[in-house]
Amino acid sequence: DLNVLFVGNSLTYYYETWNIFANIAASEGYKVNVDSVTSGGYYLSQMDDPTDKVGAIIHSKLESNQYDIVVLQDNSTGPIKYPAQFYDAVRSLKDKIEKTGAKVYLYETFSREGRSPDLATLGLNYYSMTQKLVAGYDAIGKELNIEVYSEGKGNPVEIVKNALVYAKENKYNYVLIDTAG
Repeated sequence: DLNVLFVGNSLTYYYETWNIFANIAASEGYKVNVDSVTSGGYYLSQMDDPTDKVGAIIHSKLESNQYDIVVLQDNSTGPIKYPAQFYDAVRSLKDKIEKTGAKVYLYETFSREGRSPDLATLGLNYYSMTQKLVAGYDAIGKELNIEVYSEGKGNPVEIVKNALVYAKENKYNYVLIDTAG
């Protein structure tokens, strides 16, 4: 059995990413137990704070040492509005998670679309926000030696097919598919 914890905000919750992962793993013959801690609008920096109500839950779960993998997702504006906090939270959480013996995975959040007030506030459009998210996740992924696979917006079936080919070619044992967006 593989025990996986998903940590994220409303995007993780709304799209039930942990269930999608469990279903894909089961269809490939893997037995996984999934758990999640999510809270709408939250940033990883808040989730890293043991004095925060959600952060306390995450810290308690990590202290249980029951997870093989922990998947982290930040708020879609975090790496852009607060890059230093994003990087510091990923560094800190990775350290805490790896001390429990679990492996850390990041999955890149997606850009806001359409008339989102966040786009206007940030002075961005969908494509420029996507580029900034990719750059932010790639930078921390390289620094901490965490692989980040991103394809951006497209046909979900083709994205999944491409991700599976990429994983097979690079001899990865696991593939996380984020269908949100």
